[in-house]
Amino acid sequence: MNTTLEDKNVKNAKLKLERILFKADEMGFISKYDGKDYPEYIHDLWNSIIHQPILMTEALAVESKLGNGDTIQLVSDAMFESFHRHLESY
Repeated sequence: MNTTLEDKNVKNAKLKLERILFKADEMGFISKYDGKDYPEYIHDLWNSIIHQPILMTEALAVESKLGNGDTIQLVSDAMFESFHRHLESY
C-alpha cells in the first residue's frame, strides 16, 4: 500500500474514532471507567463501544480496516489529545 493511501486511511479512521468517542462521551462511557489504569481503561472503553448497537457498526468498521491493536492505539491517542486540549482550555 502506498504511504499516501495509508496516511489517508489513518486520518479517516481518526476522524471516525473522534466521532465515535464523542458519541460515547454523550452516552456516559468516557467517565465510566475512572480509577482504572490507563491501558485497562482504554481497552474497557473500546470493548463497551463495540458492544453498543448505536456505535458498533462504525466502530467495528474502523477496527476491521486497522486491526484491533492499531485501533486501540488511535483511541488512546485521541483520548490523550482530547484530555490535553481540555487542560489547555483552563
